[in-house]
Amino acid sequence: MAFNPLWASAVSGIESSGRYNLVGPDNGKGNKPYGKYQVMDFNVGPWTKEALGREMTPEDFLKDEAAQDAVFRHHFGKNVEKYGSPQEAASVWFSGRPMAKAGNARDVLGTTVPAYVAKFNRALGNPAVNAI
Repeated sequence: MAFNPLWASAVSGIESSGRYNLVGPDNGKGNKPYGKYQVMDFNVGPWTKEALGREMTPEDFLKDEAAQDAVFRHHFGKNVEKYGSPQEAASVWFSGRPMAKAGNARDVLGTTVPAYVAKFNRALGNPAVNAI
């Protein structure tokens, strides 16, 4: 399945309202998400290395809009291919797991996986697509 730019718009709208410079709240374990797509700090180094061929710090990543877009495109696209749908990829982006394994897991703000996937579907204009 070819990468759809609407996926980036949907996720960035949910995660940061499209703000490249956003640092999100601590997840309760001492980690924070960075940038437009809210990539967790512990993923920034390995994900930039994989997507760009060079490892970046969270601070450098926050300042580089092109790197943020490239990392999202690479990793979200990889998960669409691996799990078979953008909804599954959205679940993995949010929780680290596909929907069936994530269940009703929630983040530090209280958002559940089904609620996140439903927001993703609405952002794509597909409100009738079931989350689980």
